[in-house]
Amino acid sequence: MAGKIGIEQMVSKGLIEKIRPDQDEIQGLLASANSRLTTAQQGLKDNPVRSFAQAYDAVYEACCAFMKFQGYWMAGEKSHSIVLAFCRLTLDEKYIRILDTFEEAEKRRHDDMYDGRFSMDVKEAQEMVRKARTLVRRLALLG
Repeated sequence: MAGKIGIEQMVSKGLIEKIRPDQDEIQGLLASANSRLTTAQQGLKDNPVRSFAQAYDAVYEACCAFMKFQGYWMAGEKSHSIVLAFCRLTLDEKYIRILDTFEEAEKRRHDDMYDGRFSMDVKEAQEMVRKARTLVRRLALLG
């Protein structure tokens, strides 16, 4: 997504559309996000990379829940970048920085995982799980 555009521009470009929020679906996404965070926390020492992936998925699910709560969802092509761009438009800078941290780490993981060279130590994974928990809580409060 080139350049920063607003929510109305995302609608007019056909990236997102207005929807009627489904509270059961939203609560299900938030419950899943919290479950992933619990799993991530429990697996930190055994597999920090997997814990990071669980934390990333938790962030994404919470962002999906928030977007749906706001009455929007992706139209046409589905992509993480659309959901994260939507959240960037509505969150405070502190939470945008958390999203940026996750996107950077996820890109690194994605680029490296096919070569078998991606590693994340327990300390970094713990920090990512902590940040994910902060963001998931914030999105749940806003939604």
